[in-house]
Parts: sequence; C-alpha cells; structure tokens
Amino acid sequence: MTKAHNSLALLLACLIGAWSSAYGADNLTLVSLAPADGIFRAHFPRFKRAVESAYDGDVEVVLLVDGQAGSEETMMSALRRGRAQYGVLTMAGVSAAIPELTLLMAPYLFDSFEEADFVMDHYVMDLGRQMMEERGVLLLKWIDSGWWNVFAQKNIGDAKQVRGVRMRAASSPATVLFLKKLGADVIPLPFGELVPGLQTGLVQGGATNTAMYSAVALYEHAPYLIMTRHALNPGAVMVNKRWFEKLSPENQAVIENAMASSATIRADIRLEEQQALAKVRAAGITPQELSPQQLDSWKTHSQDIHAALINDIGGDSQRLYDQIQAGKTAFARSKGQ
Repeated sequence: MTKAHNSLALLLACLIGAWSSAYGADNLTLVSLAPADGIFRAHFPRFKRAVESAYDGDVEVVLLVDGQAGSEETMMSALRRGRAQYGVLTMAGVSAAIPELTLLMAPYLFDSFEEADFVMDHYVMDLGRQMMEERGVLLLKWIDSGWWNVFAQKNIGDAKQVRGVRMRAASSPATVLFLKKLGADVIPLPFGELVPGLQTGLVQGGATNTAMYSAVALYEHAPYLIMTRHALNPGAVMVNKRWFEKLSPENQAVIENAMASSATIRADIRLEEQQALAKVRAAGITPQELSPQQLDSWKTHSQDIHAALINDIGGDSQRLYDQIQAGKTAFARSKGQ
C-alpha cells in the first residue's frame, strides 16, 4: 500500500472515530457499501428505525453505506478497531482480515443458492464465528450478493478467449487466481476506479455481481455480460465484539434482531439480481448464457484453484474447506442425490 493510501485510510479512520464520538457512548455507526437504489438498500433505514425505537437509552444510528468509509477492507479495519460498531460486508472485504474466508469465493464451489445457503448456515457458521471472534468481531448472520459473472468489452464466451485480456480484479485472492488461471492480464484496481479504467483502456473487463454491474452502468463501457456464475460473494453481518459485549442483554437483543433475517435479505438480493438483469436488457444488452460446452470450458480452466488457494492461504483454510465439502455432501443426501 502506498503512503497516499495509508494516509487516506488513516483519515477515514479518524473521520469514523469523530462520527462515533460525536454521538456519545451509545452511538452506532453502520458501515457497508450498497447500490444507490434497490431492495437491499432499504434494509438500512429499516435497521436504523428498529434500533432507535427499541433501544433502552439514547442512541443515534449513523449509516455510512455510500462509500464514505472507504473500501470494504477499510470498513473491516474500522469495525475491528471499534471505529464502527456494525458492519454488513462481503467476503471480499472480510477476507482482508480473515484470509481463509476467501475460500467462500472460490470458483465453482457451489452449484446453487440453495446448496450455498445450507452449507453456510449449517456447516460454516460455527467456524466462521470462531475465526471472526479471534479478530475482534462477532458474526450475527450470513447473507450474499448473488452470483459473480464476467463482463468485458468484447465477447469472451469461451474461457480460452480471456487469455491476454486486461481484467480488473478485486482484492480477493480467489478472484485474482481465477482470472490468472484463465490467462488474463490481471490488474488490481479499486471498484471506484473501474469505470475510469474501462474508459481509458487500462482494463477491458472484470468480474462482479449483476447488481453492481447494473447499478454503476458498467454495460455502457463493457457491454458483454457473460453469465459464468462462477462464484458467490457471501456477506456477513457483524458487530464489534468489545462494544457489543458492553451492552445490556436487552440492547444486545435489539441489535441482533434489528436487521432482517438471512433468508429475507438473501431473497431480496436475488430478486434485485433479476431486476438488475431486466435493467441491463432494457439498456440493449443481452446477457450471454453459456452452453454446456462453454460452461465446461470455464470449469476446466478453473481446476486446481481450490487446492492452490488452500496452499497459499494456510491457517484454517483446509479445515474450512473440509467443512464446506461435508456440507455439500449432506445437502446432496438431503436431496436424495
């Protein structure tokens, strides 16, 4: 990280701290990054109303959901250090503090939303809570941001066509390794710099979820949306551990219950994904569905990434991966597969 980035991160942390202290000990600063419109965003003002109406004592909920707190990595740092008290972040941000969790974004790890929800809730929850608590945060619930797809300025329906294409990658090792395995020229770039990067030719494509592709009108600069559905980017609803444990049991219950359930948020996000696709089509873009042969090409070129991630990350990554596989097996049995 450059000195400029370090200075910016420090400034953002100070600003978040200033917001926190301005409202007293019972201030609650929520950090997240949400599309400017859509169903998911509506959960934040509902959360604010729920907390402020039921909290025992004076409390002011400050919503920083438009990037005021910086990148998700910066938000995760603020949450761990108590500069923010409540966070709703994707694994791309959470894994900056807990690298093992980038495994949840591994390509072609899950076959369906139903399978992913089952595994996350019944086989990954306990280990995820343990990992987060060790970093100073408490996991309340899982959510997700929908399938990630590849977008580009040219048609790259076959995985072989990615070779040599300048592709923007998020900070997640899973995304970087996925694109590198395909032979792309991978360029790390903050999401906020993606549109200028496409405009100048610095990058020619990348990968993100459909809602963000639609929300920032990436289709105006990269009109090919290839429905690879290669990975999920699960999310986590978390609180700062030290702050939360100082609350009364009654206020802890208020905080835990103010945000909608995992099932509700997931359903809303998936509906939002369909609405985003409709918006993209209305703009004249035809999302490209892959044929079975094309899908096999993407999966074949992604082989061995899971093992490579486990080897590179170390820590509890093998343990987490084993839990995921156990969950997938249990899910298959529950469906009679």
